[in-house]
Amino acid sequence: MSFTEENEPLVDMKDLLDESWVSYSEVPKPNLLIVNDVEEAISRINLNDGDYILFSLASPEQIRPRGNFIYQDRIAGILFAILTKESRQRMRNIYKEIRTICNINKHIFPNWQLIRPMNYRELVNTGDISIWRGEFVVQIENHGILAELSI
Repeated sequence: MSFTEENEPLVDMKDLLDESWVSYSEVPKPNLLIVNDVEEAISRINLNDGDYILFSLASPEQIRPRGNFIYQDRIAGILFAILTKESRQRMRNIYKEIRTICNINKHIFPNWQLIRPMNYRELVNTGDISIWRGEFVVQIENHGILAELSI
C-alpha cells in the first residue's frame, strides 16, 4: 500500500475561483490569497493593487461517525474575507460572484461531495476608513465515506 496525499481544500477553492471567475467592469477578478490569520494578512496587503479575497479555514474539520463507525461524515468551513476600497456595492458584487461559482460547482469539488454556501456578513466598526469588508462562509461536506483503510 502506498501513501496518497489528501488535497488541501483552500488551494482547491482558490483554484476553482481563479478558473471560474468572469471579470466584468463592475467586478474584476480580485487578488486571491490563502492565509492563516485574516487580521494579520489585512495589515500586509495593499488595496491599491485591487480587491482581495482572503481564504482561511472557518473552523476545525468535523468528523462524525456513522452507525458502526465504518463510515463517517466530514464537514469543514471555508471563510472568504472580502476586502475592497471601491464601495459597499463592489463588496456585495464580489460576494454574489463567489456565491454563484459555489452554487454552479456545488457537486464538482475535488475530494468533497458538496459545497454549501452558509452565511455572509458585512463587517462594520472595524476602524478601517474607506475599506469595505465582508465575510462569507461556505461549508464543504462528505457524507457516508469509508473511515477505514482496507488492505
